[in-house]
Amino acid sequence: MKNHTRYNLTIPQDHKDLEILGEELTKRKLRFRTRSKLINGKYKDFPVPQLRGSYSGGEDEHGNYVSREGHYINFGYILRWNENEIRDLQQAIYAANERTETYIFEFHSTCDIEHDDDRSWDASFTFYAHTEEDLPF
Repeated sequence: MKNHTRYNLTIPQDHKDLEILGEELTKRKLRFRTRSKLINGKYKDFPVPQLRGSYSGGEDEHGNYVSREGHYINFGYILRWNENEIRDLQQAIYAANERTETYIFEFHSTCDIEHDDDRSWDASFTFYAHTEEDLPF
């Protein structure tokens, strides 16, 4: 029987390192969907990215199944990612990693806006948040 290895590479929504990533994205004029929270019957927006869960997996070179759980962040104004925006994402992650204390962010991929018959999904980018214990590099 083959092995299944699962990596949980997520970060808590309220972690300080996520605020740092949000600041670096904002510096590069990348406007993400923000987090909202119901407080005293009213919604309050926070200047941090609203995280969504991401999951990917597949077989490695030995036939073992490896899966990684991470996050994606939506960008409602982007239809298709261009080279400059992707470069800005990567630079924001690099700059955030220079400032974070607990997590190291790893860029994974971008996804353009998607449409179905009656629904659409905003453009997004997927990333993983490593702690020093689970760094693959």
